[in-house]
Amino acid sequence: MKKIAGIPDGWELDRIGTPVEGEFFVDALGRASEVPKGLFLSKNYIIICKIEKPKTYRPFKDAAEFHPHRYKWWKRKGDVQCSKYPTTYPPAAYNDISHGGQPWGEAFEQRIFEDGSPFGVDVTE
Repeated sequence: MKKIAGIPDGWELDRIGTPVEGEFFVDALGRASEVPKGLFLSKNYIIICKIEKPKTYRPFKDAAEFHPHRYKWWKRKGDVQCSKYPTTYPPAAYNDISHGGQPWGEAFEQRIFEDGSPFGVDVTE
């Protein structure tokens, strides 16, 4: 996105107008400031929102990295829920090489957790 003068780094323009409680605007010193409860501001403020970086993931490298996720159920990417048969699976046996006999890299490419999160480690910086 194009950088707009007056907007602090890590923020982007939402709109110009009257900010409401909980929104952020550019204050007189050029900082991001949140509208506190009960404060009414006039029109023509630069209203901004935080730029959310997309999360990036990589495969688990070993059993220790997977260990905190050992109770999460998983499913194959693209599986559609069928009322007769479940498409989610309980955690499988795992070791430093694989999860349920499938190497960590392959599991990352072919599986997701039941909640929709990737079958790997968040490496977003």
